[in-house]
Amino acid sequence: MANFSTLLGMSGVSDTENHHARKAGTYFEAPMLLLAIWVVALWYLEQKHLVTDDFVWVSDLTVWGFFILETTILTALVNDKKQHLINNWMNLVIICAGLPVIFEHTTLAPILRSFRLLLLVALFVNMFSTLRSFLAKNNLGITLFISLALAVIVGIYISVIDPAIETPADGLWWAWVTVTTVGYGDIVPTSGWGRIIGAGLILVGFGLFSLLTASISAFMMSREEEEVIDREEHILKKLDILVDQLAKVEQRLTHIETKLNDDSSRTQNSN
Repeated sequence: MANFSTLLGMSGVSDTENHHARKAGTYFEAPMLLLAIWVVALWYLEQKHLVTDDFVWVSDLTVWGFFILETTILTALVNDKKQHLINNWMNLVIICAGLPVIFEHTTLAPILRSFRLLLLVALFVNMFSTLRSFLAKNNLGITLFISLALAVIVGIYISVIDPAIETPADGLWWAWVTVTTVGYGDIVPTSGWGRIIGAGLILVGFGLFSLLTASISAFMMSREEEEVIDREEHILKKLDILVDQLAKVEQRLTHIETKLNDDSSRTQNSN
């Protein structure tokens, strides 16, 4: 996913960057999610003719300005600014694509639609990067994949053995709402084996969501630990600098003391 994000020019702040840059990058995650939601909501409002063209223009301009703000701040904070811009070249494309919006907002509907599409791609790639980091913890991604595969297999299988579930599509739907412990009740197995399988899926669902809750807690704690480690490393670097400075001061004082002793000895000898 990291290589895919880099290929699209949306890799964000590198893990090898300094503490302040990486911390600032995390601060932009929540606003980016809100922007993604707003872009979709704006599209709906525009399709329903619930907003004016001026409102749409101001909204597009605001979102575009936020990309400028994020790019400017993060580029200023990172150590390798050139590599950061190369890894996030899509931000520069979005900024350049939004330039015409400043000058005219009545005849550029195709440009605005393309501009919003670029925004959505950038926003969702950033969210998927965060999701990938989350799923990598405690092999949660593998667990979810196995649960999905189990739901598909059981959904197809139960459509054969249970008379109340006639098609694989109905079986997949029933397995999905069962493993998530939602249980709409629109499709219910009536045979004994079908109910046994359903009970097993419910247990899998309980275990899955227990694991999900535990993984979320572990993920949050690990992020806090990483921040503490980053702060400690920052303090240790400052202490190393301070120790070096004290060593230089000590050497200077020793040099001065030696010089004073030599001067004193010469004075005594001359007397």
